[in-house]
Amino acid sequence: MSAHEITEVMDYIERLDPKIRARMVGASDAEIATLEDITEVPLCDSHRTWLRHLGNTPFNALKPLFLDDSLTVADVREYYDLIGHENARKLGRAALLYHRDGIEKLYTVQPDDPTADPPLKDVAFSDDGVPIHDDEVYYPSFAAWLAGEAFYRLSVCRQEFQFVITHSTKYTQAAEAELRADLEAIAARLEFTRVPQSHGTYLLYERGHFGLTFGTLLPRDAFGIGVSGSDEKETRRILEIMHDRHGGSITRFPRSPFYG
Repeated sequence: MSAHEITEVMDYIERLDPKIRARMVGASDAEIATLEDITEVPLCDSHRTWLRHLGNTPFNALKPLFLDDSLTVADVREYYDLIGHENARKLGRAALLYHRDGIEKLYTVQPDDPTADPPLKDVAFSDDGVPIHDDEVYYPSFAAWLAGEAFYRLSVCRQEFQFVITHSTKYTQAAEAELRADLEAIAARLEFTRVPQSHGTYLLYERGHFGLTFGTLLPRDAFGIGVSGSDEKETRRILEIMHDRHGGSITRFPRSPFYG
């Protein structure tokens, strides 16, 4: 199902910004096969689908969804040539998704089931060029990560009113799940719907130009609630409902004109 999940997020991107979706240029199966020859890692369905949608997209053509990220098959091949065959093999089941200025890198970790949704990792390299492996996952779901990037960069960041409620309390797993379930019920009463492929411990909801997020991405993160919108009165009403229910510290973030 992972190919369907990525395609669903691509459809979501088109709904948020048709111009960005129209600028995507996909790679052929033959071009994708050249990556597998280099990495000696069979790519899962979701990674293949990503490349079929945007694997030949020109650099910075998808701003502000992706900024200064090298996304093309050719860029990925060049990156593997740069680190060398032996270091590429040391990455194991991690296949490069994109890199930025050769510094920030993101990989999909290929699952045993090629139809499964892979997690993402950011693998660093030591001074001698050897990959430094750790057990921390950058994002537990490729599809959910992509949906989140689209939601924030093409919706939330374009709204005039953006707030975050941060909870200082460290909840147990059970208490956090109960809190998240309560907020899901409130979101439903406020007629929000969940963003396609949003799942796990950090959830994204939308209603027109209004956005609502809540949860934690990693166990070390503080529980947070985000509220955004184009209308100040309604955005603050939603914010007050969330804050009155569970408290927390409110921070407002300015809108950046970069996102359009």
